[in-house]
Amino acid sequence: ISLLIPPEAIPRGKIYEIYLTVQRKEDLRLPLAGCQTLLSPIVSCGPPGVVLSRPVILSMDHCFDACLDNWAVRLKKQNYEGAWEDVLLMGEELVSEPYYCQLEAETCRLFTEQLGTFALVGESLHMGAAKRLRLVLFSDAYCSTLEYNIRVYCMDDTQDVFKVPEVLERGPSDGAL
Repeated sequence: ISLLIPPEAIPRGKIYEIYLTVQRKEDLRLPLAGCQTLLSPIVSCGPPGVVLSRPVILSMDHCFDACLDNWAVRLKKQNYEGAWEDVLLMGEELVSEPYYCQLEAETCRLFTEQLGTFALVGESLHMGAAKRLRLVLFSDAYCSTLEYNIRVYCMDDTQDVFKVPEVLERGPSDGAL
């Protein structure tokens, strides 16, 4: 993930401490309806309510084929009360809206003047829709016998899932994914 703040986006005379973080799925639940699936990490940038005079560019990975003919992709934002709202349907954005997304093969660039917590959620439109997943395997580094215990995880194909290996190593019974 990255956040590009262009010159003069923060009004003269104002000073903000800006943060950017990936939320762990266990810590921040995103309610999904029907056949919806999470297609990106849940990303927070803020502080919320900051007044910007130009759009910033929030970049985040996604794990779906970027053909919008196969997907109905929505940008969701968490409001001040903690509820999630649909703020944009990809492919139907207007320049006059406060959000605009540029979709690339593995990245989404969100142009916005409003900071907050965001995620991409999708619903497949037909059988041609594909979501990229990775199988991640863990085992002990050394074993005195020829019997190995291997743990296999099926995870979204985004870089954020590999930034917390200690969570995966604890195992499912210890609160891992």
